[in-house]
Order: sequence, then structure tokens, then C-alpha cells
Amino acid sequence: GDITGMVQPRTRHLLAALVVALAVHCDAAFHCSRGGRSVAHGRLDRFSGIGRRRGVWRESASDAGLAADPGSEASSVAELRGGAEAPPPLPTMTEITKFAVPALALWLTGPLLSLIDSSAVGLSGGKTSAIGLAALGPATTLIDGSAYLFAFINVATTNLYATALARNDPREAELVTRTSIKVALWCGLGVSAVLLSTTPWLLKTYVGGAAALILPAAVSYSRVRGVGMITLLISNAVQAALLGSKDSMTPLKALSASALFNAIGDIALVCWLGFGVTGAAIATVASQLAGLALLMQRVL
Repeated sequence: GDITGMVQPRTRHLLAALVVALAVHCDAAFHCSRGGRSVAHGRLDRFSGIGRRRGVWRESASDAGLAADPGSEASSVAELRGGAEAPPPLPTMTEITKFAVPALALWLTGPLLSLIDSSAVGLSGGKTSAIGLAALGPATTLIDGSAYLFAFINVATTNLYATALARNDPREAELVTRTSIKVALWCGLGVSAVLLSTTPWLLKTYVGGAAALILPAAVSYSRVRGVGMITLLISNAVQAALLGSKDSMTPLKALSASALFNAIGDIALVCWLGFGVTGAAIATVASQLAGLALLMQRVL
């Protein structure tokens, strides 16, 4: 009897909570389609403490125009917000598409430079190209994986930069960009030093018994690309800042130009001059510098 008495009230409370949540969800969806904010949503804010300032539920000066009718829904929303600013307007589908499509293409083409190197080395022909192509597998994995270790710089830069712009604080946004570039510079110097000193051991550990044949070519490629890690991390930081400003076209254009520059350099150094994997690495680093120059023109 005691257990039943405890369960029944809890069950009723749970059902009541589910009904309230469903009502809020339906009411919010209906009012979002009208571009407004629902009374039920405001009541939920009051219940959870969101938008409450010092326990006073009053209309702010910015909401004065909404309080013409004390009994209207707008007046209730203004009172429940407790002086909080109105939420920004929802983005249109066109705005979302203009940002999302280039951003998706940007992330999908991230390993493009390494793929261009592999294509150029594989098409150069001969036994040397076969060894070089086999060496590029572990070498590009090592380089690309090392860059992914510092993805936190991109995430933090986009978040902080977008927050600064939302606050309408360009000085803070500029400070975020400078700080992220400095962090990327120091991280790039550190990872470059590690790659230059430990690449043979890392690749030998990764490849195993087959390292004897492909190790020299893989080490040569990784060391040249390791020098370019500074440029790569700084480019990623600048790209993140541009994404935070809702500019996804500039990074995509810079990456496309860098890929084109890399393809031309690979054809010249690998296919024509016969520099092999070393020439492919040099072309990639040079293309990264060109891409960074394009990005910095947009930021500066």
C-alpha cells in the first residue's frame, strides 16, 4: 500500500510533465511558423529560470512597443522575458543554403591536396612511382592525422569569433583572430619539430615490416610536409574565423585555388622533372602558402 501510494503521485506528475512538454512543443512550433514567440514558451522560461533577472518579471524599455495592450500575447511575452532582449530573426532557407553548401564542400575537400599528390606520383610511371605511391599511404596519413590533432583551434575560433560578432564587438573579434593565429603558429612549430625528428620512427612503427622498401620515400615526403604544418594550421585558424563570420565562400575559393596550384606544381615537379614524392611535397607546401596568402587578404 505504501509503495502504491508513492508510485501513483509520481506517475501523475510524470504524465503531467509529459503533457506540458507536448503542449509547449506544439505551441512553440506553431508560433515559430508565425515568426513569434509563444506564451507557453515564455512560461517555460519562467519556470526554468531562463531570462529571469533578479526575480523581477517586467517589460524592458526595448519592449515598450509591445505593451500597448496589457492583455495581449505580446505584452505577456514581454513581461515573461523579464527585460531580456528579443531573439534574433530566424535565418531563411536561402541564407542557410548559401552558407551550408560551401562549408560542406570545404570539409569534403580537406584531404584534396594529399589526393592530388597521390595521383601525380601514381601517373608518373615506372617502378619508382609504384614505390612512391606505396610510401604516400602512411606518409599522408601521418601528416593529415597530425593536423586533425589541432582541430580544437578551429572549433574554438569559430565559436569565439561568432560570439564576438553577435555582441557587435569587432575589437574582440579581431583579438580572437590574432590569438588563434598565434596559437596555430606555436602549435605548428611544435608539431613540425616533432615530425622532423621522429618521422622515421613513427613511420616504421606504423608500417611495420614493409618499411624497409618505402621508408626513405615516406620520410622524405613527411619531412617536407612537416615544415608546412605551420602554414596549414594557420590557414585552418583563418578559415575558422571566416566561418564564424558566416563567410564560407572565401575559404572554399582559397582551397580551390590552392588545389589548382598544387596540381600544376605536381605536374611540373613530379611528372616533368622527376622529383618524385619530394617534388609532390614541395608543390603541396607551396600551394598551402598560396592559399594562406588569399585568406589573409580577406582577413587583413
